[in-house]
Amino acid sequence: MHALILLLICVFIGAGGQILLKKGVMGTSQDLSLLSQYLKMLSSPLVMMGLLLYMGGALLWLKVLQKANVSYAYPLFSMVYVLVALGSRFILKERFTNFLWVGIGLICMGVSVILFSQRPVQ
Repeated sequence: MHALILLLICVFIGAGGQILLKKGVMGTSQDLSLLSQYLKMLSSPLVMMGLLLYMGGALLWLKVLQKANVSYAYPLFSMVYVLVALGSRFILKERFTNFLWVGIGLICMGVSVILFSQRPVQ
């Protein structure tokens, strides 16, 4: 599979994992001891799914690194920040400031510059 396609899959897996982790820990009481909090979080199906996505994404990332220059792939992976921010806004209903939107736009512009200025293959 082409390196860019693998990279995009990694981005979506990473962002999805982060949103699942956040949703999974949202209902956890902070009144419990630290160990109890972690055990409660780890028993959440959403947290478990998020962690599994991360593990799968890490394995897929190894394939990306095998096929592409890390100087190309890793900056493009910053699209995870954009997808997590959008997911937090539209799925988790978090509030955004104008500066956050500007930051997301700058990340997208930076990714575009890298995407169109280099070849992904070593």
